[in-house]
Amino acid sequence: MAKGKSRSYTHRATVPPLYQSAVFDFARVEELAAQIKSGPAFPPSVDDLTYIYSRGGNPTQRKLELDLAALEGADDGLVFASGMAAITAIALSFCEAGCEIAVGYPVYGDTYAVFADLLPRFGVNTTFVDTSDISEVRRALARSPRMLFCETPANPSLAVTDLKAAARACKRCDCLLVVDNTFATPVNQNPLALGADLVVHSLTKFIGGHSDLVGGAVMGAKELITRLRLTQFITGAILDPFAAWLVLRSLKTLELRVQRQNENALALAKLLEKYAKVARVYYPGLASSPYHRIAKKQMRGFGGIVSFELKGGLRKAKRFVNRLKGARIAVSLGSTETLIQIPALITHRIVPEGVQESLGIPRDLVRVAVGIEPTAELLAHFRQALKEL
Repeated sequence: MAKGKSRSYTHRATVPPLYQSAVFDFARVEELAAQIKSGPAFPPSVDDLTYIYSRGGNPTQRKLELDLAALEGADDGLVFASGMAAITAIALSFCEAGCEIAVGYPVYGDTYAVFADLLPRFGVNTTFVDTSDISEVRRALARSPRMLFCETPANPSLAVTDLKAAARACKRCDCLLVVDNTFATPVNQNPLALGADLVVHSLTKFIGGHSDLVGGAVMGAKELITRLRLTQFITGAILDPFAAWLVLRSLKTLELRVQRQNENALALAKLLEKYAKVARVYYPGLASSPYHRIAKKQMRGFGGIVSFELKGGLRKAKRFVNRLKGARIAVSLGSTETLIQIPALITHRIVPEGVQESLGIPRDLVRVAVGIEPTAELLAHFRQALKEL
């Protein structure tokens, strides 16, 4: 037993403790040497006393990993310094020179950069595919890719992938299905239950929910997570204990916040559909959405993101965003306040302008991440901004 350490993790505290410690001591050098010899410590529970160094495990991080795994119905979980760190670790763990991977489009701009720019430098060939079209998925899988990665709903078009159909197709060709579930959250959708192998989250977004932390997570089968743990231990892309503690705080209100954001987003999407100045609304909760049927089948709620195009193009989009009161112009999403931006100019700017449109990112698309404000207040601000156009 490590010197001075209790076997009780929480001591019956209603709030989990924060272990803001980089190292953990041992009673004898032989104990530490034996543990080091056995490899990095990856304790299966928060009560294990095999922690050595927080790059390889920390009780606060571990508590969060187990809670997130429970939310997604996974065997195990792993938390990272950011969502991009999580995605990069997946690529490093399961891809190698000469292998093929398929990536659904659109995806977050920096995710696109990992697969389109970074991995090809190391001999990994990426094919981008519209995963909302299962026939395109099957054609992409005919190339025997190592992995199929997709977001659903996708950023920023809210395109929805039929996960059961994609999972069946992947299983037939021994292809790993990785799903970024950030937009949906575990409240609205559980990809593992639909057949995915790994589920990814940017904890910065809905799960963190307060614009005060950056983090990422991956959940899945224990053997897959163990492989990721070794990559994380070597590369060091860990979530610090305090950020993990903040996410644990946020989990207590996750369902309440997401339910309110679902309600606000649907109300906003229905409002925007009524205006002649709005050319198109992207939201899977609308009956008019081409993705409504499959979204209704595999999701319990449609999420807190609404995208739309205004008549008049990019000039009108900029004017609207700049004049809208009650929303902050900022990147990110999923927080208690409403955020708005133009993806082609901001979050997806790294995608070449000539490629954006082909990947489902119109130059004048406006993306709104609704908060938890009173619905009437939110809608009033949008009505006013539309009136002033």
